[in-house]
Amino acid sequence: MIADQKAQLRREITQRIALLSPERRKEESDDICRTLLPLIPPTMAVCGYAPLPSEPDITPLLSALIKQGNALYLPRYENGTVVFLRVEDLSKLVRGNQNILEPPQDAPPLKESEADTILVPGRAFDGRGNRLGRGAGGYDAWIAAARENNKTMQCIGIAFACQLVDDIPTEPHDQRMDSLALPSGYRAVKGE
Repeated sequence: MIADQKAQLRREITQRIALLSPERRKEESDDICRTLLPLIPPTMAVCGYAPLPSEPDITPLLSALIKQGNALYLPRYENGTVVFLRVEDLSKLVRGNQNILEPPQDAPPLKESEADTILVPGRAFDGRGNRLGRGAGGYDAWIAAARENNKTMQCIGIAFACQLVDDIPTEPHDQRMDSLALPSGYRAVKGE
């Protein structure tokens, strides 16, 4: 059953990430940030995320995007769904219900049609752009709706090297990434 395969893979990836030293996490996170910044022009509207301790730390990239003038949006969870709100100062983020840093509730919302690039965290990715999330489906639902309104939006999966696997079990609702940003660099995905 796919749900069981996904649960098993989540456990394996959690163990892999736990084995990374703090120094290795920082090194890989810095590599990802250095790779992505020159690829994102100041005119782009970017959806990012406030990283959890088990995710690549893209905070330096987010700060650089704000500094270079990008419209930056981060997710907020409202009534079980993901919405992206504008962020102009990372120090103004607040802890949400899931203890994740989020924009304040009164921050300006993103219109799905305005997103140019979305930086997507995940538990694992494969070379075809398939993504394994945490299991709530919030990102998949948001990406599916945004793609209906914006056919040019690019989804970039962000991952430590140990999160790249040969194959992700998928279901019809799972959204594929257009490219991956890994410590080894940026790469477009192969597709089917």
